Amino acid sequence: MENISEDERTKYCLRELRTLLRDERNLDCPMDDEFLVRFVRARKYNADAAFRNLKMYYRIRLKHPDSFSRLYPTELQRVLDSGVVSVLNSRDDMNRKIFVFRVALWDPDCFSFEDVTMACMLVAEEMTYCHESQRAGAIVVVDHHGLSMAHAKQLTVSGFRKLLQMFQDCFPAKYKAIHLVNQPYLFDILFSIAKRFMSHKIQSRIHFHPDYCSLMRFLSPHIAAECLGGNLKEEDAWDAQLISRLYNKDKFYRDLLQYGYKAR
Repeated sequence: MENISEDERTKYCLRELRTLLRDERNLDCPMDDEFLVRFVRARKYNADAAFRNLKMYYRIRLKHPDSFSRLYPTELQRVLDSGVVSVLNSRDDMNRKIFVFRVALWDPDCFSFEDVTMACMLVAEEMTYCHESQRAGAIVVVDHHGLSMAHAKQLTVSGFRKLLQMFQDCFPAKYKAIHLVNQPYLFDILFSIAKRFMSHKIQSRIHFHPDYCSLMRFLSPHIAAECLGGNLKEEDAWDAQLISRLYNKDKFYRDLLQYGYKAR
């Protein structure tokens, strides 16, 4: 398939993926191009790999029905409005979108780690519907500034395991790099727990930064917010349209909840 166009590769793999899905009798999932192409591109036009990814995408929903029943914007509005989960407005020089999690904006008295996890999932879902992001992948930045014992008390082993299963094994996205910045003394303990559930591939893509100056050696200050060490004001730095688009698609995400494996 190396000598054919990207468009032809996509069409071919979509046909192959649909054939595989029709034989998965107890799985009901959308069959439209918009939904399925995310898995095709995330798994580099390998229909078998896309099929495995899609099955895991729905199996984890079967495993955690209470969590995924909340995966729609109005249910997670408090978290989305807080800004704890955001996306930079501009792409980097390799056309990748930058997903940012800011611990300082997480008030553990207002919403839980479970809430934050599902909000991250929802924002990431919306990012994967963009064709540019499907092709180029994404960058993740986690700013630990403000991490406290109140946060740490919510970060359980089971919570880390579920978070990493969701994003590492069961999600149609390509994470090109993960940047961890401003790690406090608590971080080493928490990371040692999370690391147990990380693949070697994910571990190899993690970069540690003691401060924002270090982060800006990997991320251009011309596209980053001032709060990350960049040059942009808050109102210019963040992709507010993505959050608005989420709210406009509330029914779309509610409708997606009807799909999945049939419980036996």
